[in-house]
Amino acid sequence: MRERSCAGLQKNDDIYIELARMEDTDEIEIVLCSKVQQLYGRQICATLKEALLAQGITGVRVTADDRGALDFVVRARAETAAMRMKEEGEKDA
Repeated sequence: MRERSCAGLQKNDDIYIELARMEDTDEIEIVLCSKVQQLYGRQICATLKEALLAQGITGVRVTADDRGALDFVVRARAETAAMRMKEEGEKDA
């Protein structure tokens, strides 16, 4: 399993997610920066956590820079970052 992975774009209407392994814990720590954090911060964090748990990812620090992404985009980016973290090596072309 890789130590770090990321997914997403840093542009309007998207979200950039970075995962980093944490030692000696099974927690998912989320650091969220969002222009809609007051209204939707809890929902974004819940969606991130749910998507990562569904992929079997725990013991990570999630850094998310949200620019107004919808839930399905948040989930897709989190799942992509999780899959990239689980990859052992480069796949054949």
